[in-house]
Amino acid sequence: MGSTLLHLLLLLPLFTPPTSAHCIPRPSSPHPHPLPTPPSPPPIDAAIRTICLLTDHPDLCISSTHPFHPTPSPPSPHPTIDARAVLQMEIKACANLTEVAREASHRIASDPSTPSTLSMVIGVCTESYDDALDNLKSATKAIADRDAGTLDSMLSAAMTDFGTCDDSFMETPGIESPMAKYDDTLTKLASNCLVIAKLVH
Repeated sequence: MGSTLLHLLLLLPLFTPPTSAHCIPRPSSPHPHPLPTPPSPPPIDAAIRTICLLTDHPDLCISSTHPFHPTPSPPSPHPTIDARAVLQMEIKACANLTEVAREASHRIASDPSTPSTLSMVIGVCTESYDDALDNLKSATKAIADRDAGTLDSMLSAAMTDFGTCDDSFMETPGIESPMAKYDDTLTKLASNCLVIAKLVH
């Protein structure tokens, strides 16, 4: 009897079902909500267009400022485009075309085949373009100085300079101005500059 009981006790572990394993749940890794993405500034073209649409010649404003768009680059992939920036672009466009017009007028005036009367009249245009370039340069400085009064005066003076070229031909009957298209565009650019200048704070 004793030996039988001892034998059963020795066999008992073989028939004992294994205890079930208890899984301890691992703490879930935190998943913080992503930070909201700040809204992207409007594209450069859209920002300039918004300002140009306020001018008297918006299509000219948009096309003439395009070559002077700032190039996005780190750490400022979205350059700030405001009225001040657009005004600087439009003044550059006006100054560049003024230089082209001045070279054209000088070339015509110095051509031996140009009639003396035309050469004399167009010489007035060359001087006017020189004056306009000086006034546009002063206007650019006035932007940096935040001098609204000087800015307006210099841009108005540049517009007057472009008109002076046209007037010199109107006062000389029988001569068609070869600079008329230049003066028309330059006057419109100056007009745009004056409008945008009023938006600069």
